[in-house]
Amino acid sequence: MWIKAVEKRPELAKKCFGLMQNSRYRDVKHTIQYATRDFCMLIEKEFKIQHPGDIFAVSNQSSQQDLNVIKNELQRQVVLCNETLLQVLYKSGKHVSLQEAINKHRVISEAKVVYVDLSDDERNVLEHAVALTRIAEPTFQSSQIDIIDTANFENIAWYGQMLHVPKWMFNIGFVHQMGKLCPDGSSQCKCREWLIAVQFLFLRQDKIKRPQQRLAGFSGRLPPSFDQPLVYLLSQLAHQVCEKAPPYCEKLHQGQVLDYKATHADCGEREKLKNEKIFELEKRIQDDATKFSDNFKDLEHRLSLAQRELMEREITHVDKEDVLKERYEDQMERVKKRDQDYC
Repeated sequence: MWIKAVEKRPELAKKCFGLMQNSRYRDVKHTIQYATRDFCMLIEKEFKIQHPGDIFAVSNQSSQQDLNVIKNELQRQVVLCNETLLQVLYKSGKHVSLQEAINKHRVISEAKVVYVDLSDDERNVLEHAVALTRIAEPTFQSSQIDIIDTANFENIAWYGQMLHVPKWMFNIGFVHQMGKLCPDGSSQCKCREWLIAVQFLFLRQDKIKRPQQRLAGFSGRLPPSFDQPLVYLLSQLAHQVCEKAPPYCEKLHQGQVLDYKATHADCGEREKLKNEKIFELEKRIQDDATKFSDNFKDLEHRLSLAQRELMEREITHVDKEDVLKERYEDQMERVKKRDQDYC
């Protein structure tokens, strides 16, 4: 009843919105089952009037952790809604779920850094970390890594088949703020290398044969389930890893310029193929989105016409009924009076 009323008289949207904010009113509780896109758009418009600014609609059953994500990461104001109102807002197409918003925000805030754009120092750190990792996990390759430039201090994480390494880990100042194993004044600090290698090995620990030694009193910044003796082994080997990563060590330490196209042809070819695949998939997604959007709009238009036609028929039937009543009302009264006189 409310859906047709609001579509016919949009000024009723304010009244209907007021009822939908309160879960006690049963006549709007199941609105989403019959709501049309036009109705949802009118309710959403009223929602924006009531809650101006950069707001984010979320369930009133959300956890405190979710609310903190909206405030701190998305940096938007929280508006708590019951499930009925929230589903209507989603159907309007103007609002998305929290998970969708987080995913979109993180994709926008992250950017891949191609290998050739790294500085010599950053490449040196990465290659030493890979070589250090391979001491414990020989099958590991640098072509399994993507460098990500992000504003967040995130850890290395799997993304599909690739390991995403945040670029902040190549900054010695940031790494020393997180934890420090090197002696003060050391000229051969390997804190960046061991931190990256530790996280590589944590994510690939199923391939590592763990040592049996114990390291007491170590309190570095490590994942709670990580094998600490392995960290000790890596920290002891870090100063020896240079000889494990030719031709980088010989040439870099002599100040020579490396031909990265030759030494990392596999990385360049992989990035080229991935970029081509990304372009192809983006084009396919765009074509599908256009196609489905057109079909959806056509279906919505046809549905709207059918609903309008049905409403007009109902109104016509009511008008005809009223005309018939007026036309034959006098005759019916005369017949009833004649029957009474006869009796």
